Amino acid sequence: LGGSWGVALALAYAQEHPSSVGAMVLRGVCAMRPQEIDWLFSSRGGAAALNPNGWKTYESVLAATPAVQEQVNSAAGWP
Repeated sequence: LGGSWGVALALAYAQEHPSSVGAMVLRGVCAMRPQEIDWLFSSRGGAAALNPNGWKTYESVLAATPAVQEQVNSAAGWP
């Protein structure tokens, strides 16, 4: 049983050790695909739409810390 990052770990384990895994129950699947990253961390994404106030706080933290902004952009593959 796994969710979010646990799903990614479970999938990696199952691929590496298929004979040890009979079944998996996964919820909150996030395979870290570009569209999922955009949904989470882009101003066009659902996270911004679902919680506008939280998104404004997130943006203000990024604006105040250029190094963090650069890391987020790099991790997401954004320019």
